Amino acid sequence: MKISQHIFLAALAALAASCSSDNLPETLSGNGEKTPITIAATISDGGTPLSRAEGKTFAGGDKLIARLRQVTWDGTSTDYISGVSQVAADKSPRTVTFTVNSNNMTVVNDRTQQTGDLTPNAPLYWDDFSNSASESTDIRTAGHYLQSAWGFCYNGNTPTTPLTDDGTIGWTAADDFDSAEKLRNNDLLWSKAQKPLKYVRGTFDGNDHGTLVIPYTHAMSMITIEVVAADGFTTGNLGSTTATLQAMYKSATFSAPNATVSSQAGSQTVKMLASAEGTNAESKPNKTFQALVIPGKQLTAGNNLLAEIANVDGNNYKIPVTQTIIDAWSAQLDGGNTLKSGINYMLTVTVKKQGISVVARITDWTTINATGEGEIKFNSNIVSSGVTNAITSGSFEIFQGTANTEESLTNVTTATYNAGTSKWELTPQIYWANSTQSYYFRGLATTTDGTTPTATSSKDATQGTDLLWATTPAHDGTLEGGGTRHFDAGVAIPPRTGDVPLQFEHAMSKITVNLSTSTTGKATPTADESARAVDLSNVTVTISNIATAGTIAITDGKITPTAIDAAVPEAVTGTTPATVDYTAPIKAIDGKIVIPQSLVNDTYPIKLTIKLSDGTTYSLPLKDCKVSGSESDYIDTWKRGNHYVYNIYVEKEAIRFVAVLKDWVEVNGGGNANLDWD
Repeated sequence: MKISQHIFLAALAALAASCSSDNLPETLSGNGEKTPITIAATISDGGTPLSRAEGKTFAGGDKLIARLRQVTWDGTSTDYISGVSQVAADKSPRTVTFTVNSNNMTVVNDRTQQTGDLTPNAPLYWDDFSNSASESTDIRTAGHYLQSAWGFCYNGNTPTTPLTDDGTIGWTAADDFDSAEKLRNNDLLWSKAQKPLKYVRGTFDGNDHGTLVIPYTHAMSMITIEVVAADGFTTGNLGSTTATLQAMYKSATFSAPNATVSSQAGSQTVKMLASAEGTNAESKPNKTFQALVIPGKQLTAGNNLLAEIANVDGNNYKIPVTQTIIDAWSAQLDGGNTLKSGINYMLTVTVKKQGISVVARITDWTTINATGEGEIKFNSNIVSSGVTNAITSGSFEIFQGTANTEESLTNVTTATYNAGTSKWELTPQIYWANSTQSYYFRGLATTTDGTTPTATSSKDATQGTDLLWATTPAHDGTLEGGGTRHFDAGVAIPPRTGDVPLQFEHAMSKITVNLSTSTTGKATPTADESARAVDLSNVTVTISNIATAGTIAITDGKITPTAIDAAVPEAVTGTTPATVDYTAPIKAIDGKIVIPQSLVNDTYPIKLTIKLSDGTTYSLPLKDCKVSGSESDYIDTWKRGNHYVYNIYVEKEAIRFVAVLKDWVEVNGGGNANLDWD
């Protein structure tokens, strides 16, 4: 933390009435009676380059006010207030004003050197501070000195309480530094009581003679904040950024002789002067803000705000007073925690966008059960999804948008699970744009085991590929400070520091066909069961005229099937083994992933066909399956996330179908369909 103190020195050069008799005249004045006082100025402090609040020199038109008086002094006391006595003379003291004539002050090695570019409001002479008729008050006698009792420089501003003879003014701080000129105008400068200057007539007394030095220093405190835009920001994001100091004093009384500030009053926010956006040494965008404030503000760590940074690409930040800030500034704080005059308190604030984090889970397949009696009967059971566990491996793509439309939702990042940190890491990291912009989030992946996602950005759905689609589920978010807020599934998520939940669903449907006959599961079948049994080896099961491809919508996960090609009917097919074990149903189609679609197609009827090894063929139009107890409610659509399990019982001259759809809420149903012989 860099802390710098800017000190201003104005010098009044008093040239001696005469030096040694062999090289200078007795008087320098035109009238031959008074020795004039000429003016010089410098901005330096022991060789250290200094600057004002704005610019490095006095500005043309600056008014340097000084209270000059004749005093008696013992020549040794360093108490320049009570250690001196003002001479009660008819010509002493005087308040004089020196005007800076231009900005063309000589600069060498970044230091402004002495110049004669200062003009008093009236000619000044040494005798102006002496009663020449009285030897006891003559400034040219031993023990009599010229002193600057105090000084001010208003920089173009005006005190709110007029200047008094004892060097006290009232000053009100600006609350909006909207220009560099306003910063300069509010940079109140003052000078304490200075060491008296001795004048010895007729001699040149070395360093002790000729120059009355009046150092002007800052009476205000300055706060400088450098805002550095880091993670999530780019060049241009600081263009409209503002910084505002909080709870600063509005006014105070300034006493120059002893450099004290008192009677601080009022509280105000202060909008700081902003520089143009630039870049720092690390090539990160930065912007500097400055403001002058009344000294005496106590800094207390905790919930007290120092500043607010607004509109960093739409984001707002609060900068509290922290112990770290106090410790960094402590060497230049009165009492360890109070702002004091003449100090520029510098603070670097690095702002970052809040990164978006996610958690993800996959819902189970939904299984619908159906049982049947007679020729073909279905008894459908819809089972609710069970409790899903968080995914702890794999990757997926994240789509983000400001609207729930295909145009807005774009693929922005890839999430990959890091087992070491037990978190999903985003590449690239994405951020909340600001404190108000909400986003819709969707996810896309594939899986081969039903639990581990693999990232895909393709919206193509293909038979045989388990495509996963994610949305934000309904959930109750815990608010900072307590309480909850409910979010419905799929809504826009406002900015948050917590994770964005994504729940993956199977976007496809799944088909399983199990075959059984009268001897299946029978250790010792009866003669009648054996007579009715069919040979299930080398049996082919086909569901024909189905769409095997489609396109998924990122907005809602709905898959639109592609049209069926009449020339090459699509199908899902499976065959039983050449040798079968009749102790359990035999899978002819095992968990085949298919496109969700309507089963009603009058042009190309969708059929489930069974072809035995002897050539016997049975088929069933799937749209004719009814829900049990209803004459009009048909199971005529494969829905996403559903696992349809068809348990088909086959025997000579009879066939019974049992369908099972697993994993969601059970709904018992049944129906009848006619057997269709091919």
